[in-house]
Amino acid sequence: SPQGISCGLDCTEPYPAGTVVALTAVPDAGCYFAGWSGGVCSGTGQCIVVLNGDTVADADFGRLSLLAVTKSGGGSGTVTSAPPGIDCGASCAQYYTPGATATLTAAAVPGSTFVGGSGGGCSGVGPCTVSMSGDVTVNADFVNCTYSIQPDGKEFPYRGGSFSATVTASGLKACPAPVIYENHDWLSTTVLNWT
Repeated sequence: SPQGISCGLDCTEPYPAGTVVALTAVPDAGCYFAGWSGGVCSGTGQCIVVLNGDTVADADFGRLSLLAVTKSGGGSGTVTSAPPGIDCGASCAQYYTPGATATLTAAAVPGSTFVGGSGGGCSGVGPCTVSMSGDVTVNADFVNCTYSIQPDGKEFPYRGGSFSATVTASGLKACPAPVIYENHDWLSTTVLNWT
């Protein structure tokens, strides 16, 4: 301002001596404005130039790093980030400046279990901090835990008795231990192990 410079297309413009020109830098999608250089202006705000001769202002732009989250495993859940940006479901990708960090936290819906993350240095089921040195993809694995029991029943004589059964959870050790309900006061249940 005043009009003349529109860079990309027009990065040079003649102005009368003494003209005050205000330059504003706007990054394209996926990029960021890193600041002015060359000694005419500094910082990232508007560059005000008083033209007393030929002048060059350098605008430095950089490419943002994309953090993308994918989900797998057939279960359901959400992944959120701090600072905010990732809220997956709704938004599974966010741009960050290079060198920034983002902490991802996964939460399964009832009936599903988060069994771990991978990519971007993530592993295990706890929150994961990703360093944005470039584009990063992190996968969050959610599964539906279904249980089966074998044998599924036994008849006892009036004197009572005991028996053992094996519970299997979809073949995945990451599923939580099943909750055992005892619906009679004469019935007791002992869980020997859960692996």
